[in-house]
Amino acid sequence: MLQGDTSTISNVSQFMGTDLDNYHETDKPRVLIVDNDPDYVSMMKIILRQADFDVSGVYDYRAAVERCVELKPDVILLDLMMPEVDGYGIFQMLRNVTNAPIVFVSAAPRTDHLFRSLELGADDYISKPFHNSEIIARLNKIIRQSRNDAPVNVRFFPQVDLRIDLETREVSLRGKAVRLLPREFSMLSILAEQAPRNIPYEKITQQLWGEDTPRTRAHLKTLAFGLRRKLEINPSRPKMLVNNRGIGYQLITQP
Repeated sequence: MLQGDTSTISNVSQFMGTDLDNYHETDKPRVLIVDNDPDYVSMMKIILRQADFDVSGVYDYRAAVERCVELKPDVILLDLMMPEVDGYGIFQMLRNVTNAPIVFVSAAPRTDHLFRSLELGADDYISKPFHNSEIIARLNKIIRQSRNDAPVNVRFFPQVDLRIDLETREVSLRGKAVRLLPREFSMLSILAEQAPRNIPYEKITQQLWGEDTPRTRAHLKTLAFGLRRKLEINPSRPKMLVNNRGIGYQLITQP
């Protein structure tokens, strides 16, 4: 599958990077590998860890989006020939949650996909099979070039199709824009930061008004009512913005 440089993977004990699927992340450059071939993902993890990258691997589009939000990778290696949704479709999903460089990797004929990949906005295109030293050099170059780029400050929950842009203060749900009042957006962003965990009433009121009093608790209840009218299919039976009575609110991000 991979050409040359066999010494790069000859001694798997000499890792400098971390497998982020098994251990806590470090401050090394992070690479997310998206490919439906587990053997290929395992091999790439070895190669990249020995080149001093931290790595994580996923095998489908759902996991790709969720892991990207969680990991905040420095660069993404994305296979074109993916099941259910191809690499081009996954690229568009990932662009909703990150501006990290994305490199297409494919065994398909280069001439068939190179132009479309670059036109779509990919940062590079690498054909399989490739030399290990080639992909390492390309990744290092891409990461160096992107270090000064500001990250996209977005919270995206694919299972409920909710997207919250903390910079532009834009919200979309199930593909449609949702107009929120400033306080409503602030409450939603507080819940989204730690979703789906419960956030105590007093923590929300302190962040919104700087105090926790009967008056701010009443305002909070009014905000929750307004949010449910805009987010819930049936506001009287909320499934997304849940009130745990006597405890706090939580944003349910899975159906």
